[in-house]
Amino acid sequence: MIKKLIVTIAALCLLLSVFSLQGCSKKADLAPFVSQMRTDVLKGESENYEIRCYAETREKPLLPDGKKQSVSPAVIIKLKIKNPTEVVSGAKVAFKTDTEYSAVFAFRPESDTYVALCYVYELPEDCLTVTVTVGETSENAELSSVKTPDLADPLAALSFAQDSYGEFFDGKEYSEGKFEINIRLLEAEDGLYYYVGFITELKTEAFLISKDAKSVIARKTLSN
Repeated sequence: MIKKLIVTIAALCLLLSVFSLQGCSKKADLAPFVSQMRTDVLKGESENYEIRCYAETREKPLLPDGKKQSVSPAVIIKLKIKNPTEVVSGAKVAFKTDTEYSAVFAFRPESDTYVALCYVYELPEDCLTVTVTVGETSENAELSSVKTPDLADPLAALSFAQDSYGEFFDGKEYSEGKFEINIRLLEAEDGLYYYVGFITELKTEAFLISKDAKSVIARKTLSN
């Protein structure tokens, strides 16, 4: 009797394991559709500038059109002038990861910042030294990562957003593969978050995910 009971329990456990594996296997692998993944934000300052660096892989160019293209590592550097009365013209930035890179800043009036984009072979890890040159004057800044030990992996944030957007996987865009995904680590005054956006030709379903990838802070539908 006891032996038969043990055999029955073992069979049930095996059956449950099979169902569990089948359930896991049904979850779609969305990594091939990620057209932007920002994995780090580094920040620092010099005498006259506040500087942030965004380390990510992204399309070239990055277009929210629902079509995933090939991606490349990229460094985006944003420069904010401490004294806004000064005018910066022809500002350049230089830095080194696997090799030396340089780029020219472009002014973005909507955010009152200067932005430089540089495609690289290797992203910075945890820290980066940048040199900002305006005319004959150069300033160095040491940038450090904002990441904390309790920050989840970007793909964990994607997985949680995926679980929260179940209706998408019954739709035409998903079945035909006509979508792409942006994941960005965000730094705000009150902490870190992940942005996860499911992008189709017509709209973006945007999720703001907690840094531990365990809750949705906000959700919004945007027209492209």
